[in-house]
Amino acid sequence: MLDPSPQAEIAVIVAARDAETTLPETLGSLLDQTLAGWEALVVDDGSRDATGAIAAEIAGRDQRVRLLETTGVGAGAARNLALEQAEATWVLFLDADDRLTPDALERLHARAGAAPRADVVHGRWRFVLPDGEELPPQPLAPDEPFPVLARTDPFAIHACLQRRELLLALGGFDSSLVTCEDWDLFQRMARAGARFASVDRLVALYRLRGGSAMSMTNRLARDAVTVIERGHRADPRVPEPDARYEAGADPAGLGEAVLMTAAWIAALAIGRGARFEEVLAAVGEAHEAALDPAAVADSVADALPRGVPCPPSLWPELWLTAARPVGELLDALQEIARAPGLAGRAGAALERRALERAAPRDLTAIGRMAAMELELAAPTADVALPDGVEKL
Repeated sequence: MLDPSPQAEIAVIVAARDAETTLPETLGSLLDQTLAGWEALVVDDGSRDATGAIAAEIAGRDQRVRLLETTGVGAGAARNLALEQAEATWVLFLDADDRLTPDALERLHARAGAAPRADVVHGRWRFVLPDGEELPPQPLAPDEPFPVLARTDPFAIHACLQRRELLLALGGFDSSLVTCEDWDLFQRMARAGARFASVDRLVALYRLRGGSAMSMTNRLARDAVTVIERGHRADPRVPEPDARYEAGADPAGLGEAVLMTAAWIAALAIGRGARFEEVLAAVGEAHEAALDPAAVADSVADALPRGVPCPPSLWPELWLTAARPVGELLDALQEIARAPGLAGRAGAALERRALERAAPRDLTAIGRMAAMELELAAPTADVALPDGVEKL
């Protein structure tokens, strides 16, 4: 049995429910850390499978791991329970189906030591498909993130160290949120003037799979709108806000932020094989907004493969079933935003984005656009375009 570290520098909190298939790999990534000075609090949140037994077995082998139990209170409340019992200065929240890179805690803790006034230290992360394929790393979030957090969440929670004292002062997670509770907490920390520091290293792997909280698209839309609306007004839950963010983001941008998020979640729903209408209904009354067609295209191009989930290289196959519902989505956004011409311009931009992400070697068509790889130094034969294609 491995004795606990004399003083844990990081508390890793794992809220787990019915996670028997993924928890061993998640905790294995923690046991493999090059930094030994950590404690882990695994909260079995009313599991009906072997989650608790797996955590108990690992805790029996390594005294740095503790098992807590709740009765299905939800991820936010389960994390709050562990947060109260943690002892380390720094906290990292690790979902029960995600992983850390072997040197993640070492790199994040070293960055915290180099930036002693920091309250949040964050690194890079990437999505992992069900077959194990790793997608390119996501870009680093800015170190002054409140303007972004008022609109969207650029962080993966397990790619971040957070100062426990600040989390407690802000009341921890909002347990009324089923999804987006981590986004809400980051937004409050940034509004409170928390200092963010980044490390340009891959530290976290985010597993894409069906059945996760991200697949509850209707609830995701409602919770996301709640967080966005909070970001565009004063938030009484933050007792001493940074003067720059006390009133929130400019309310004039609220409509655009809501509709762009709705477009992303609706595309996620289409990828899941679901209808998108309830997602748009969840955003409430119409929000007239000057939406950028290119931004709408980027949002749909990002979310749709993630909903399946599949790699961007499969866009041509995905388009065969997604073209019609995506077109209907763009028409609906045009009507809600009262933005004539949005659907056509966003659709054309999406076709280009999809081909760019698919990067086909042979002639491939998506909608009215086609692409292929050419060797510019060699002669090129005539190209016969498929019916309906207008651009190559």
